[in-house]
Amino acid sequence: NRRPVPERRRQTPDSDRRGRSTTEEPSHPSSDHCSSRRKRQDFSREEVHYLLTGVKKHGFSWNTIRWSYPFQPGRTNTDLAKKYRRLMKSNAEEGGVS
Repeated sequence: NRRPVPERRRQTPDSDRRGRSTTEEPSHPSSDHCSSRRKRQDFSREEVHYLLTGVKKHGFSWNTIRWSYPFQPGRTNTDLAKKYRRLMKSNAEEGGVS
């Protein structure tokens, strides 16, 4: 009761040991291509005011806050949450709540 021996695949100059092509484009584009990341935008004083007022009024409902005030286009719920967390952290380090 012998099992058949599998055929060995031949390596070609354009493939590695697992049969994957080695002539494909690199997975990371070179630096001359446009990045898919959003450009960083600082929060304006008005936006910080909207954020703090929104948290007092709506709690941590970031989506409600985002749509209740005129934030810059492209701001996300996560942007608001992270900014609020950073504000509270820096406020605590300064030793008080304003």
